[in-house]
Amino acid sequence: MVSLVSGADPVGRVVRRGQDLLLDGKPFRFASYNLPSLLLSGDKTNNDGRFVWPDRFDIEDTIRTMAAQVNPVGRTQAFGIKSTLAPGPDYHVRGCRDYNEQGFLIMDFVLDYAAKHNVKLIIPLVNNDWHDATTGESRNDFYGNWGDFAYLCAGDRAFSAFFENVSVRSAFKDFLTFLLNRVNSVNGKRYGDDPTILALETGNELGSWEETPPPGEWTADIARHVKALAPYLLVADGTLIGGDTARMKIDSLQSPEVDLFSNHAYFGAATDIPRMEADMKVTAKYDKAFWCGEFGLYEERTNYRTVLDYAVKSKMVGIQIWSLRSHSILGGFYTHTENEGAFFSYHAPGFPERLPGFGPEEEWLVPLMFRYAAKIAHMRTPPYPPLVGIPFLLPARSGADLRWQGVAWAEGYDVQRAVATILAIHGEVDASTASTPGLWMTIGHNIPDNVPSNTTIFSDPLVTNGGLVFYRVRAVGHGGRFTPFSSPLGPISPPLRIVGDLPRQFTTAIRSALSSDLYLFHDRTEYKSVISTTPDDYVFTSDGLTSDGFSIRNVWSRQCLYVTAGVDWIQNSGVGADCSDYPSWTLAGISGRSTIVILESTHRPGVCLQWDGNRLSLATCSAEAQDGGFQRWDLVSARK
Repeated sequence: MVSLVSGADPVGRVVRRGQDLLLDGKPFRFASYNLPSLLLSGDKTNNDGRFVWPDRFDIEDTIRTMAAQVNPVGRTQAFGIKSTLAPGPDYHVRGCRDYNEQGFLIMDFVLDYAAKHNVKLIIPLVNNDWHDATTGESRNDFYGNWGDFAYLCAGDRAFSAFFENVSVRSAFKDFLTFLLNRVNSVNGKRYGDDPTILALETGNELGSWEETPPPGEWTADIARHVKALAPYLLVADGTLIGGDTARMKIDSLQSPEVDLFSNHAYFGAATDIPRMEADMKVTAKYDKAFWCGEFGLYEERTNYRTVLDYAVKSKMVGIQIWSLRSHSILGGFYTHTENEGAFFSYHAPGFPERLPGFGPEEEWLVPLMFRYAAKIAHMRTPPYPPLVGIPFLLPARSGADLRWQGVAWAEGYDVQRAVATILAIHGEVDASTASTPGLWMTIGHNIPDNVPSNTTIFSDPLVTNGGLVFYRVRAVGHGGRFTPFSSPLGPISPPLRIVGDLPRQFTTAIRSALSSDLYLFHDRTEYKSVISTTPDDYVFTSDGLTSDGFSIRNVWSRQCLYVTAGVDWIQNSGVGADCSDYPSWTLAGISGRSTIVILESTHRPGVCLQWDGNRLSLATCSAEAQDGGFQRWDLVSARK
């Protein structure tokens, strides 16, 4: 059996020949990443946890990161579909047969930029609609659920409404027709003819692990509609096979229009490999291609290499790890956690562990994926790519809060400072063209930018009571290669003064001074601050070097802790919010080398965080409460 179209294959188009994929007549296999924020991002720090359009910078950095490896294939998340259960500002599908031009203009840019960098994309059409096991009601965990689409077109989120209702299916086909006939506003290519799209997947994890999978007739019908409009475009069955090969339906397996099947592997090599072997026995019987669309989140490090080795020696055409995040337009990287903070997203070129946001696997796993991308394709591992672009220093109030937009595959950055008065003495009126030797002093060498989005990357060690300075940075790549320096930032003030000897940013548990075994903790169910015997991590960040104005963010939830008028309990921001938008805290009573502090609200001076042995609350700051330990907190790891 061969793929639907016979004869000469289009140049640059990945095609299927039985169980194999070919590109320009040569075998095409890949080990790559899921890119869940490429078309619609849930990682922005200022969107209150909702999904919004990615910025152009985000897209470019993601594609440049992917392009460095052999046979780069990214798998996106599904298209955004308007939901009444999880409202947000940005969707691709705003209503039944109503499509958002802004979202597709962004997709135009994604496809064009990916094409210029030889990056291929697998795009799921719709997300699964997860349901509560007890009530059966939609949990609507993620954007783009089929339940949302059915509700827009039929007022019903039921399984039958999406997969069996004739009018809803007609509307879904209308969306596919719109999608495949769209002409890219950037390069003039019709989507259905664009080889950048390796495959359309009928959905992401359809049927979940144990819910009802989509009917094979539905999958075959959708694939037939796609092929009628785009004969060379591959179609993947989006059913999640899980541990039961019977979830692959005969109508889909026998359909000449369905090219690929996939499973997701999150249970360790001992479980995942036998499952994939069983899957491929079935797909081989019908001469179909198979790939592992998601894998990872393994507790044992050896599982990654074992599963990748199996992928190399097996007949699968590809394997994609969950998941990659890009640099942020606000500086640092976008970060994402899974399994209640047990695992983190990955970032190139792979950084050492640094919480929040950068887990212990990343430093060795990203290079491992780089090598296996070549190994599965039976090619030599290429050198790390040259750095493209120049970092851009973002506005800052002082040298205590330096952030910049990073460069893909940079391992670190050199930071330099020039003093304004000295530039003037030497007649250098423009810092950007200053060439007198010795005016620019290196104050940071190979500084990594592995911090969460919109977080301080570097603080000038200079402490002064006056004077203005300029800063500039350059990216440093593998082997010591570097970019030109950025345009200077300034003139601005350097850091002004230090309180105690606390750093400007630190991560710590917050222990009650009243009881050594009780800690401030963020409840994993209700997303609020409580007292617990389990320590939790919080990030303290100051935009200067004073005791005033420290924001506090919980590492697990990425929520900011703050106080407003009229309440006597801690309030929490939306997930991933920008803490600088919320009232901050004064670290009162701090002194050199001490870790004991009083947490006083800057928004409501005289109000302190208190644990009186029975209740966590906000109360009037008092010497009596502080002497009793009720309002004293131990930042136990602030100085480590």
